[in-house]
Parts: sequence; structure tokens; C-alpha cells
Amino acid sequence: MQKREEVNAILSLEDHMKELKTLRERSKQQGQFSAAITAEVKRGELRKFYVKQVESGAPGDFDRMSDDELREFIAGGASRRARAKRALLLRYSESPKLIEQRSESL
Repeated sequence: MQKREEVNAILSLEDHMKELKTLRERSKQQGQFSAAITAEVKRGELRKFYVKQVESGAPGDFDRMSDDELREFIAGGASRRARAKRALLLRYSESPKLIEQRSESL
């Protein structure tokens, strides 16, 4: 059952990529370059070409922390991200490896 859900997720991603490509091409043909760019950016986001960077704290907030406290702070953030990623994968029953392999072929 899980294998079938993984295949459906992969096909869904593939269909989504194709639809965005179609929308991009139509937008370009109609001279709607902003819409074309947006569609292409969304395709890039699906293929994880972009990395969202998030900063914590204001300038100087970490100056008072020792090296050990900084390491602990960083490790805590990494573990929170890992837990969130696992939760999403469980929620959508997707295999990241299969999706990555499939999206590379698009």
C-alpha cells in the first residue's frame, strides 16, 4: 500500500512539473513574462534549486554565548528541522529518494 502511495506522489509531482511548464510556455507566448518567470521559479522550488535562508536573532544576540552554547543552539535547530522533515514525509508518505530521482528526469 505504501509503495502505491509513493508512486502516486511521484506521478503527482511529475504532473505538477508538466503543468507548470505548460503555464510557463503559454505565458511567454502571450507576453506575460512575469507569470512565465513565476511558473519557472515554482518549478525550480519543486526541484529544490533554491534554498530558503532564515536568520535567528538580531545583530549581537549571540555574542554573549560561549562556543558550547552556540553549538548546542545550532544542534537544537538541526534536530528540529530533522523532526519537521520526518513529520512531513510521514504525512505525505513520500520517499524523498524516489521523488528526487523522478524529478531529476523532468
